[in-house]
Amino acid sequence: DPPARYRMESIEAEMRLTRMSLINLALLLGSDYTEGVRGVGPVNAVEIDLAFQGDLEEFKHWVYTPSHDYDFTRGTGGDKGAERLRREFSKRHENVRKTWDVSTEFPSEMVVQAYLNPQVDRSEEPFEWSEPDVQRLQEFCEKRLDWSHEFTLTQLDPAIKALSTRTFQTRIDGFTDFWSRAAKFKSKRVRKVFEAAGGAADIGCD
Repeated sequence: DPPARYRMESIEAEMRLTRMSLINLALLLGSDYTEGVRGVGPVNAVEIDLAFQGDLEEFKHWVYTPSHDYDFTRGTGGDKGAERLRREFSKRHENVRKTWDVSTEFPSEMVVQAYLNPQVDRSEEPFEWSEPDVQRLQEFCEKRLDWSHEFTLTQLDPAIKALSTRTFQTRIDGFTDFWSRAAKFKSKRVRKVFEAAGGAADIGCD
């Protein structure tokens, strides 16, 4: 398969998933920052985000509240469509939710903030290339790597010669075309999830 490019505007338009939705999926499925909810898979994660309108605190409340005590209008703002979606989700997952391990710390606000405000170098100083100091490179290789002078030259010369050839750095889109769609569903179940939320109307299944 060719490489896929994901564009936020396409994801929002075709899948009805916002940036916060993607963060919720990471919280539910696990990522570099969190272990996720044991037992929840990709399809369940999307269903949860849609059924609870992105409110994972409400999802946790539902998990730990018996169905006959749960208020399905809570947090819906009187939206009958949202209430219906949540009731249908609850009915389908009444038994499986007992296997979902939702910790008391879930969802972690620290993880949310790590995604919303990543710690990156925010310097606006223009990036500049400079020529390497060949003599210092030779000294480093000979002293630190214990290379002979002759061997050092054989290793550095090709790199130095390559630097003298001025070329523009190529981009991956110069070699291949990208899919124009945000997603191409192979699962009919996944398609139904997005159709229920009003998205994915014209995305085909394989």
